[in-house]
Amino acid sequence: MEAYYSTSIANWKEKFQRKFGLKEWNIFRPWKSVAFFGLYNVVDYLKFVFHYGKKVVFWCGGDILNLQRRPFWQKILQHYPARHICENVVEYAALKKMGIVAGIRPCLVDEIKLLPITYKYSKNPHVYLCTHEGREEEYGVGIIEEIAPKLLDIHFEIYGISRPNSKNIIYHGNVEPSVFAQEINGYQCALRLNEFDGFSEILVHAMLRGQYAISRILYPYMTCVKDKETLIDALVELRSKTRPNTQGRKYWINELTRPL
Repeated sequence: MEAYYSTSIANWKEKFQRKFGLKEWNIFRPWKSVAFFGLYNVVDYLKFVFHYGKKVVFWCGGDILNLQRRPFWQKILQHYPARHICENVVEYAALKKMGIVAGIRPCLVDEIKLLPITYKYSKNPHVYLCTHEGREEEYGVGIIEEIAPKLLDIHFEIYGISRPNSKNIIYHGNVEPSVFAQEINGYQCALRLNEFDGFSEILVHAMLRGQYAISRILYPYMTCVKDKETLIDALVELRSKTRPNTQGRKYWINELTRPL
């Protein structure tokens, strides 16, 4: 099998190549089996149609959102057979609504590192999340700022933006990956509040550390929340987590090292 990489994920191309070890597709070999990593733009779809060998599409997230706005592209995918793979139930549901049935397989592009268990119980849990400037609403920063005054015994560590700190919210801004990795070792739970999202490395790294994770998307051994009330309940429950999440760690090590 060979691989085609959308230019829209050029910054991930090297990681995909290193992980899967696939030779890059040559357009003059249309009979080969090809894995399409991302279908984002017109060029991607033209190459998808041109290729008449077996096709596998690995959906990356943003390309699914693009597809929702383009009915003609949906018809192309319904007409040309391919195997489709996405990372979670939210992506699966979005694709199915457009007539595309996909398998679900969470994937971590970076090499799996068997991190030591760093979880230590705290009656005042530290919860961390990452966001980006201009995308605070998407990542749930506003929700955290709203509920934090009701949960003063929980510390919220927010990375990626800089703002004045409050009593129990610390804004760390942008930090080096090595600094981030060192600091989160001492925390108890990762938080991901994106409603539509690929499989987040933040959640994975929490699992590998024996920590806990709270997500808006359902994953095994992570707590799935649907609204502010269930989020508050999940955060309060962290106070009772006296032992590391070893079952979650074991499950995700096995899942992410299984051949794709």
